[in-house]
Amino acid sequence: MKFLKKNLSYVALLIVIVGAAAYYMTKDGGNTAVVTEGEVPSSSTEATFLGFSSELESVSFDPAIFSDPRFTSLRDIRTSVVEEGKGRRDPFAPLAGVVSTP
Repeated sequence: MKFLKKNLSYVALLIVIVGAAAYYMTKDGGNTAVVTEGEVPSSSTEATFLGFSSELESVSFDPAIFSDPRFTSLRDIRTSVVEEGKGRRDPFAPLAGVVSTP
């Protein structure tokens, strides 16, 4: 019974914490920074971001390129990798029969 009360209090505490976190994340603090048209950016970083985003909005892609004969005539030119034999177990070990001078 004692174990159940202890766990129940932990669960209740967890629910309160999750509820407080959800409230904090969803509440309207009055400082929502929504940029509307005609508004001046508050920093140079924001101005740069708005410039890049306006450039990206005008990008479009025509999927008709995939049916173009030049695209469909492309062929895969992969070559297979030929497996070669393994080298020495320790490539830095001295060679048998070779005398090295320092």
